Amino acid sequence: GLLVAGWGEPLAAAKVRFTFDGWQGPPVRVYVTRPVALASDRPVVFVMHGTLRNAADYRDQWHDLAMAHDFLLVVPEFSKADFPGAAGYNLGHQYDGEGRARPQATWSYSVIEPLFEDIRKRFSLTTPHYSLYGHSAGAQFVHRYLFYVPQARVSRIVPANAGWYMMPDY
Repeated sequence: GLLVAGWGEPLAAAKVRFTFDGWQGPPVRVYVTRPVALASDRPVVFVMHGTLRNAADYRDQWHDLAMAHDFLLVVPEFSKADFPGAAGYNLGHQYDGEGRARPQATWSYSVIEPLFEDIRKRFSLTTPHYSLYGHSAGAQFVHRYLFYVPQARVSRIVPANAGWYMMPDY
């Protein structure tokens, strides 16, 4: 819905949901909190859900923080159907069911950068970087993200409560 301030123009709704298909993998549902009158240079914070794939809940849990601290909150949802199990989401969707390597452009890690570019255009932002927080399976996603997307425009990464971490394999 729209919020109306006095007799002025309607302001954009604070909670937004859309489907992002501007990458080579499957469409991803995205849940957003956009504070009213968000300035173009305000921070963008991606929050990566856990194994339950409940992005809407994460958006709702972070909603008040985004409103209070004036940042754009972005929570992409990696469905169990399109990104099955830990291999499909937190481990990057790098291999198919037979263990064959997938093209890098279809890895779950590969959606964040084009989604960030879409978000910048969609919400008229000039912010050059984003922050990335992940909980549980999302924590596994974000800490691997650094290694698999070294050119990412991410300025901060916070992995919280990961069940396991990536370690070197000598």
